[in-house]
Amino acid sequence: MNQTYRHIYILGTHKLSLSYAHLLAEGFKNGELCFSKIFFIDSQQNQDVQDFIENSVSHGYSAEHVITTYEQFISEYLENFNNYHSDDAIIPDHTAPHVMLKVVFSLIERNFKNKIAELKPFNSTFATPFLHKSQNDAIWAMSYATWACPPECDEPKICPHLKSERHWDFNSIGLNLSSDPHIFLAQFSCQIIYKQVAYLAIIPLVQKISELIYEIQENNYESYLVMTHSHCHAILGHFRVTEKNTFEC
Repeated sequence: MNQTYRHIYILGTHKLSLSYAHLLAEGFKNGELCFSKIFFIDSQQNQDVQDFIENSVSHGYSAEHVITTYEQFISEYLENFNNYHSDDAIIPDHTAPHVMLKVVFSLIERNFKNKIAELKPFNSTFATPFLHKSQNDAIWAMSYATWACPPECDEPKICPHLKSERHWDFNSIGLNLSSDPHIFLAQFSCQIIYKQVAYLAIIPLVQKISELIYEIQENNYESYLVMTHSHCHAILGHFRVTEKNTFEC
């Protein structure tokens, strides 16, 4: 099935990100993907990425390196979003620490000059076979795998490690993380775009970010959870938003 996108944004210029670009190029060549341009988003330069960019034109699409941080790019992209961007896709960097949480903090700083976001310890009875907590229990890295999954795994229904059907899916368990009605959950799901390359669909991302910003503005919740996940792996961050202290001289 041919999947059509306008622009595809790859976070990172390192080896893994470049391998994603080559797989997308393969999908384009095989007629399984259609896109007009690939963007590499990273503050770091990479000669291999530059070579990919220079060779892309001859393959029927173009490529470009945008020199900026992940959170700055996504924040500005969301602020300038319109329907023209609805067919875009973002390829996340799975080696980077909680990018969407950084994006949310950046958007809060941009939208609310009198508010500040602060990490807050998260308490829940929910657990996965692998669970690593950091930042005073505010950041949780979770997985249903206790083994090292190979980077080429696209999380099929038959788990290659267990050789049996995968009985877990973070798509369906997000709401079980907390029964507290005072916590708002912003859940971002990564899906497969081609082979093992995962992406964030733009429209659901924009809708959930808009909903989150609205709830912060209305002050309807005591704290917030940001969760980014695939079928098997997830990372979440818990935070609160408070008024900045102002002092008059």
